[in-house]
Amino acid sequence: MAFAIPKNLDDWLEQARRAGVDQLSPCDPTINNLPSASNMEQNIFLSFRSFWETHYANTMDSKVLGISEEDHHTAKKYLSKSDDYKRYINDVKEYRNQRRPLSQLTGLGAFALVRHFQQQINQTDNLTSSTKHDVSPTINTRSRTAAAAHVVYGDTAPIPFNLSGRTGAVTPSNRSSSQSSSDGYPGCESSPLAPYSRARNADLNSEEPSQNRDIDMTDVHSSPNIPASSPLSNIPTSSPLSDMTAVSATAASILYAPTADEAIVKTFLILLLNALGIGCATASAEWSIKRLSMKHIFGSSKLEARTDGCLRKDDGQVMAIVEVKPHIRSKNEIPIKMQETTQIVAWIAQEGFPIPSTRRIVLLSQDRHEVYLTIPNYDSNYIKHLKGEADATTPLSLLHMNSYGPWDIYDSKSLHNLCGYLLALTVGSSY
Repeated sequence: MAFAIPKNLDDWLEQARRAGVDQLSPCDPTINNLPSASNMEQNIFLSFRSFWETHYANTMDSKVLGISEEDHHTAKKYLSKSDDYKRYINDVKEYRNQRRPLSQLTGLGAFALVRHFQQQINQTDNLTSSTKHDVSPTINTRSRTAAAAHVVYGDTAPIPFNLSGRTGAVTPSNRSSSQSSSDGYPGCESSPLAPYSRARNADLNSEEPSQNRDIDMTDVHSSPNIPASSPLSNIPTSSPLSDMTAVSATAASILYAPTADEAIVKTFLILLLNALGIGCATASAEWSIKRLSMKHIFGSSKLEARTDGCLRKDDGQVMAIVEVKPHIRSKNEIPIKMQETTQIVAWIAQEGFPIPSTRRIVLLSQDRHEVYLTIPNYDSNYIKHLKGEADATTPLSLLHMNSYGPWDIYDSKSLHNLCGYLLALTVGSSY
C-alpha cells in the first residue's frame, strides 16, 4: 500500500505498524541520523506520531486560531477604515491575477509593492498594457482546462460551452480552440470542477468587477450562500483546485504552472503581512523575512528545520512560522506536510516543549496562490513521547495538525477574509 499522510490516529497506527515504527520515538538509539525537514523520510516522519485534519477556510474562527474576538474585531475595524487597504482589495476584485506595470499600481500606498509581487505569482499571465511585455508563454486557459478534464475523466470529460451558447461533443479539434478566460481561471462550463465553480462563483462573484463598486468591508466572514441541504453547502472561500478537491495533481499542474521563483511568493506574503499592520497602534509584533533555523538534539541525533519567515513579539518570542512553495499543495502534498510537521516538532523542542494551553504556535503556509493556516494540538503525553520519556503506561498521544484553507489571494472576498485573521494574529501577538 502506498504511503499517505495519516488523517487520524487509527490511520497513523496502521501505517506505523506496517512500517515497524509504532514503538519508535525520535530519541530512539536506533536512529543514527535525523534528516532535515525538507528531506524528511517516511519512517522518521511516522516516528513523530502526527496526523493531519483538513478544514475548509470558512470554518476558521478566532478561537481556533488562538486569538480573542476582541483582537479580531480590532483588526477588522482597522482594515475597514484603511483607504489604502480598501483600494488594494478593490484592485484585486477588478483585476484579479492580471499583470500590470508598477506605473499602473497607483493609489495603493503601502500595498503597491504587495500587489506588484502578487501579480508575479501567476507567471503565465501577461502585462495588460502591451504584448511586448509577454515574459512567459501563455497557455490557453481553456485548453489547460480541457487537458485537465481529460486527465480526470478520460473520454467522459464534461462537454464544453462554446461561443454560440450551445454545447458540443468534446473532440481533439474543439477541445483546445476556445479562448482563455479573462481572469486566468478555467471557464466555468468547461472546467472539470464546473458544478463546484458555479456554486462558488454564484456567491463570491455575483457582481461584475467594477472600479465603481467597492467590496463590502463588513463582509469578512461571508460564506457561500448555498442551501444547507446541498452537498456543496460547506464549500469554502478558496480556489478551484487544492488538496481539498478531488482533482489530481496532474490536472492541477496543467491548470496552474509553478511560480517562476519561490522568492516571489515569500516576498508577497511578508510584504502583505507587514502592510496590514502599518498604522495599527495595537500591532507591534513583526513578520520577518529572515529564515528561522530551529535545531534540537533528540537522543544522539540532531533535528534541523528552517522556515521562510516568522512572526516575533517585541521580546523575540516566535509566535508563528512561515513556509512557502511555488506550486499548489496537491502537486507535492506528502513532502510538504512531512516538512511542515517536522518544523512544528522542531519548534516544540526548541521552545522547551510547551503545551498549547500555555504557548501556541501557528503555521502560515502559502503554496503558489493558496494560503493555509495550520494549528497544531498536542498534550503532555505527546511531549513525553518526543522526549523519549514515554513508557508502557503512557497513553498513546499524537500531534494533531489542524489545517484550514485554502484562501485564494486572487479572490477579493477570500483575501479580505484572510487578512482579517492575519492582522488579528499580529495584534494578538503584540502583548
